[in-house]
Amino acid sequence: LLFTLDAEAYALCQQENGQRCIRGTPSIMNKFTLPLLCARVGLDVMWVDLDVFLMKDPTHAIVEHAQRGPFDILISGSFEADCICNGLVYFRATEVVRTWLLGVLVWMYNHPYEHDQKTFSAFLN
Repeated sequence: LLFTLDAEAYALCQQENGQRCIRGTPSIMNKFTLPLLCARVGLDVMWVDLDVFLMKDPTHAIVEHAQRGPFDILISGSFEADCICNGLVYFRATEVVRTWLLGVLVWMYNHPYEHDQKTFSAFLN
């Protein structure tokens, strides 16, 4: 699924990806709403921010790593600091993840001025 924020991006997505396009509006809530909806129907989710440059498709490596342990969420780290960087995130469709994502969404709705990366980091402790 590709999430688009404007009419031009949606049209291009439809042209290239057919029925795998979702039209939305700019909101930081989208980043957590779409994974929650997918997890509710049993789909694992991986998001990749548009400022992440992929040298090759990471799907195989991420799924392989996720299967090595009881991991519900995998998240990339920062190259420049000892902290998370939620530019690339994998969510397993589990009840723990669904509950976590709903909690994040509720908190972000009540605190609309916070950045998603700070929220993500705080919720992971």
